[in-house]
Amino acid sequence: AGGSVSTGNGAAGRGAAVHLDNAVHASTRRALTLIQEARGGAGGASDSGAAGAAGSAESFLDVVDSQASSLYIAAHAYGGNGGNSQSGTAAVGATGSARITGSSTGSVQLEMDARGGAGGGVGQGSGQAGGQADASITFASAAGITMGAYVSSIGGAGGGSWSGQGAGGGKASLNAQLTAASDIDLAFSAL
Repeated sequence: AGGSVSTGNGAAGRGAAVHLDNAVHASTRRALTLIQEARGGAGGASDSGAAGAAGSAESFLDVVDSQASSLYIAAHAYGGNGGNSQSGTAAVGATGSARITGSSTGSVQLEMDARGGAGGGVGQGSGQAGGQADASITFASAAGITMGAYVSSIGGAGGGSWSGQGAGGGKASLNAQLTAASDIDLAFSAL
């Protein structure tokens, strides 16, 4: 998280962005579990200066497997929260983006969770918008293999204000393209 400023008009520190692209990988002929999670840093709070910007989060996994008897793949991405401010300028929430692509010859369970960070709030002035959430999944399984997927995309909450105007929440987008010759069990939510 970015450093905060408790008194004066100094600018607060920004949260770090996190980008994970196939950071986890393994192979086996038995059950295989791959979980990858990215969390962006929160922006620091300010007094009368600018609050710290939030860090974005990206978690991308591309898995092509022809060995494992079963696969469980999860990609999570959580955008950082924008910094709050007492009487200065708050910061918008950061984007959270998660993506899974690939194929498998074994049974497959897929999980994805993308969340935008909350917008910063203020004591005086206007709150800032929540961050966008983007979730995308494209996966194919072999004939006769069952596939299950849970996909969630939640935009960040807008920042509030004690004596001004609150902000809107972030947009949520979701895309799922699953191909299988057997049963597909798909559950999704976008908020």
